[in-house]
Amino acid sequence: MAATSTSKPSYPADLLWVNHDAQNMKAQPHRQRVFSHIQQRYRPWQRRDSAQKLRKSVQIPTIGSREQSSESEEDRFESLGTSPASSCTSHSSDRVINPSRSPSLVVHDVKVFRGNSDPFDAYPVTISPRVNDILRFYRDIVIPSQYHTSMDGWRTLDAAADDWRDVVRSLHEKGGALGFLARWAQVASNVTENSELAVQSLRFRSESTSMLLRKLQQRSGIVSRTSYWHIIALYMAEAQAGNADGAWLHATMLCRALKYESRHGQVDITSLRSFMYNEACACCMFLRKPVLDYDGWVQDVFKTAWAKGRKELPAMHLSFPTSLDPSIEDEFLIEMFIRERESLAVWQHGSERADGLSPAVFTWWCSSHLVNHTRLVKYTLNRIDDAKEGKAPQSHLHKKNAYLALTAVYWTRLIAGDETLLGKEIYQTKKPLRSLTRQLLEKEQKVVEFTGSIKYANARLWALYVGAQAEHDQFGVRHASESWFSDQFSLLASWMNLSSWNSVRLILDGFLDCDVVEPRGSQFVPALLSRRPSAQKGGSPQSSKAP
Repeated sequence: MAATSTSKPSYPADLLWVNHDAQNMKAQPHRQRVFSHIQQRYRPWQRRDSAQKLRKSVQIPTIGSREQSSESEEDRFESLGTSPASSCTSHSSDRVINPSRSPSLVVHDVKVFRGNSDPFDAYPVTISPRVNDILRFYRDIVIPSQYHTSMDGWRTLDAAADDWRDVVRSLHEKGGALGFLARWAQVASNVTENSELAVQSLRFRSESTSMLLRKLQQRSGIVSRTSYWHIIALYMAEAQAGNADGAWLHATMLCRALKYESRHGQVDITSLRSFMYNEACACCMFLRKPVLDYDGWVQDVFKTAWAKGRKELPAMHLSFPTSLDPSIEDEFLIEMFIRERESLAVWQHGSERADGLSPAVFTWWCSSHLVNHTRLVKYTLNRIDDAKEGKAPQSHLHKKNAYLALTAVYWTRLIAGDETLLGKEIYQTKKPLRSLTRQLLEKEQKVVEFTGSIKYANARLWALYVGAQAEHDQFGVRHASESWFSDQFSLLASWMNLSSWNSVRLILDGFLDCDVVEPRGSQFVPALLSRRPSAQKGGSPQSSKAP
């Protein structure tokens, strides 16, 4: 008799036995027991079995599989979206080695599901544990800090998810991926004071820059849309590393590419707006003039989008004052201060609504805010240059206009642009802005001491108030290490005979909203007004008389 062999069942776990009634073929009496058995026994086994088959299916990579992606791969990466930083279930780290493979294949040790988020070499960059840490840093720390998702704010959860998907897709182009890693490795180094990450960022920047050079040489200097990410990432990586010259070089490249595209087709508004945001931050970090033409070309690009967004503003029934303090006498500053008041009114309107702003209004608000912000920085630097060349009276006027514009820039960054990670600024703009404002005010103080009068006392009071506000925490407690603006504010308020917060606020209302951010003026100003001028540094203009 032939021997009969019984095959081992594919599901080796315990089986569920139920009584079968030939008179009742319905499954209803045993439905609950069968369902529980499937969920508790069969499904876990099925998942384990699938994972084992997946590990066994790993193919050994061929030679050159990690070579640099071509430009055609650049255009193809947008259709992919696998996350390299997604967590993997911990399994054994069996090495996949098959010596019986063809001689054309090189045997590699591939550790599956441990220390490698890209075991199949799907990305042109090696997703090492360090690279994976940088990606996790961006996903788990940067994105949650940049997108407001609470119940009382704008709904930006979808935008945060889109951000992460864009990052993952970008990793399929090697040059841009290295630029992205360089940027956020440097940011992580800045906020954690980890020098090892700074060295890693330098390596990424060097390799990414070399790839960008080869790419431009192959395309005769023309930058494609898929290269925007590459250049912007390098631009901010250099900026975060403190290399202003390197950053401005990449900004010039991107500016030329955008203008070339505008002459031969439609400019990518999203790429342009991203560049504008980064340039606004970089201009404040290094106090350098922007590369883009915000007085002409940028406004022409957004002309249609702005017209569409402004059509919806009347329906919002916005209300904001248009009267300004007499010390704001320059036509450009008058225009900018009124625009900033309108921008604040729109921002507050969106914050108070569950559905936020419409896409058209948000595009107008965001882009026009960046244009105004960067134009103010450029105006400040131009007035400082004029003050160096002008005579005494005109030079004094230029400096006053410069610190008014600079204070407006600082004020706008407190509303939109003050991004922090782990308690530290991402773009490190506050200190340079305050430092330059202080220099301008100190030069004005010398004029006051020489002439015995303060012609622009209100303007000076507002600038000192904004600086003093930055020297206090959200509860109105002053930082021990910073006091210059607070001391000078107390001196000037005493000289102007201002004894209450209400009297101070009447003057501040002639500029920009003084209570839009914490601490409120009512929290820290009364303490500054109660201080005796004789106990403060820097002398007092108390004996001087107003003109």
